[in-house]
Amino acid sequence: GDVQAIVVPTEAASERVPVEGELYVVTAIGEDRPGIVSRLARCFADMGVNIEDVWNEVRDYRFIEIFHVRVPATVDPKELRYELAKAAATLPLQVQLQHVDVFTATNSLSVHTRR
Repeated sequence: GDVQAIVVPTEAASERVPVEGELYVVTAIGEDRPGIVSRLARCFADMGVNIEDVWNEVRDYRFIEIFHVRVPATVDPKELRYELAKAAATLPLQVQLQHVDVFTATNSLSVHTRR
């Protein structure tokens, strides 16, 4: 069949306002199903958390998503963790929130030796 494209002019994007705050990593693992990304993104948006980067993969119906998010100083990470847990329970999904420094330290493949 034929493909048809419609081009519509849009308004210029507003100036990007950088979000101040700490960088966190959110990992989500579970059975692939519609609505996972939108539910987690809604949770972030509702709390004013900015998604800086996202990666996902689906393998053998297993869904893996890693978000890098900027959590404003006005948001308590414990409350964000609670809201993510509530969202995860409806999917079902395992969700973990870690400060980027903790995530990096616990997921590093480097080997340390003593001399």
